[in-house]
Amino acid sequence: MFSLGGEEYALPITRVQEIIRHAEPRSVASHDPAVRGVISLRGKIVPVCDLGVRLGLVTQVCDASKIVIVEAGSGTVGVVVD
Repeated sequence: MFSLGGEEYALPITRVQEIIRHAEPRSVASHDPAVRGVISLRGKIVPVCDLGVRLGLVTQVCDASKIVIVEAGSGTVGVVVD
């Protein structure tokens, strides 16, 4: 479970690879405003998405923010959460 914009959400635990501290992703060109950029995770490039933007919520990255590394259908993705 995680919070995002004052609301609580959950992901299937079988899809969560790990939870890491927020590190500012490296910017990449994207037409999707929810794509924050990419990070390097043990030598693997992982795209990072902002679920708040995707869901239309007002969120702000702070010291408590985390990146949840999730195994998606086509690969691994990081999701910024409060």
